Amino acid sequence: MSIQSDYECFKRELFDKIRKDKKKSIGIIEKYNKVIEYFLIGNRPTEIKSFVNEFNEVVLKPNINNYNIFEVILKHKLFIDVLAQFRESDILIRACKKGDRILAEWLLTMDINYGVKDDYGMTALMYAVKKPHLFGVVKEIMNTNGKHIQLCDNNGNNALFYATEEDETLNNFLEYKDIFDPNHLNNDNENIILYCCRYGKMKGEKYLDILNKYDCQEPNITNSKGKTAAMYLAEQGKYKELVLFLEENGIHPNYKNTFRNSIISVFIKAYYKFYISKAEKIPSSDMDGFGLNIKEYKNYAHTLEALVSLGCDFTIPIDSNNNTVGSILSKMKDEVSIQYLLENGCIEYSLENKNDNDQDYRRIDESNPIVKKHLKEIKKWMKEVYYFENNESYNLKVKLMLKAPSVVVMNLMDAIIF
Repeated sequence: MSIQSDYECFKRELFDKIRKDKKKSIGIIEKYNKVIEYFLIGNRPTEIKSFVNEFNEVVLKPNINNYNIFEVILKHKLFIDVLAQFRESDILIRACKKGDRILAEWLLTMDINYGVKDDYGMTALMYAVKKPHLFGVVKEIMNTNGKHIQLCDNNGNNALFYATEEDETLNNFLEYKDIFDPNHLNNDNENIILYCCRYGKMKGEKYLDILNKYDCQEPNITNSKGKTAAMYLAEQGKYKELVLFLEENGIHPNYKNTFRNSIISVFIKAYYKFYISKAEKIPSSDMDGFGLNIKEYKNYAHTLEALVSLGCDFTIPIDSNNNTVGSILSKMKDEVSIQYLLENGCIEYSLENKNDNDQDYRRIDESNPIVKKHLKEIKKWMKEVYYFENNESYNLKVKLMLKAPSVVVMNLMDAIIF
């Protein structure tokens, strides 16, 4: 047999026994000591890295409760260079990514390089802060006070951005808020507020309260996509968070940025796209499944309702083709929303647009009976939001809210939408 064949036999035998029998694993290393000296000691970076990659695959397999055998092997005198490469590998990153707490805690004792990045530029810390049950791992890494703590991924996001994953992770990371610049901008010109809104992480009043504790000073900046945090909340139909966010940060609901985007323009574009795509989708089987969209449709209706209560101007064109919210709703055949806006004095009765051939907003295709059926369902859902789900005192509370001091506003909002 060639030495290469012996090497393949060594790996096969070792990886077969390593999880089962420590004594036999050590015996295999002694048996193939000459092969190990040839392939895994000295200036053989390619072979050593390849071996560590295979070794890591075994380590990452599920249902391992004791990593002592792996540690004994890695600290064998013949594995000096293997151990060095292991410490520079992505093993801790992968353990944190999969949420394996036991493995991650063992790796913390193995002098792993915390500055190692994966293909996305993410470190183990970035993956760990996203998972509440790994906060012990986060603490160990943060206690080192190394430069790796401030590293950014390929998009310019540091660990603080990843801590915005949910309210628990964001709250856990508060003890380290003074270590990070809350106004740090990533490559898309986003701070943590804009980032968490863009990626749908802001959920509810509790999350917003925690986020405010980070003292980020720019709640209304615009990213490279031309959108603000509030615009993303409207786009995603997060009406509760939108109202609270605008009120707490004193942002004018009709603010228009340098990209000529406003909350209303971003909202109606997203609503139109969702409305048309779902309403015109023809099911591939007898199981229509259209009713599964009820929550999203109602969230958009609640968002439009919130924009009315906030005093948004629905008459201003939302693009260079003079499209307005009313003209777009007309093309969508969303007659209930049109009626609601008319009743609240938000739009004029004339919804015609001279640029009726605008390809950005075509009329919905009603020729298919299934689409007609979907439109009927949507009409029912919209009526439920605008006329039946709110009690009679809703409009009065909104009017009071718009005139009241901030403290009163928060109490009124609790009564209205929570």
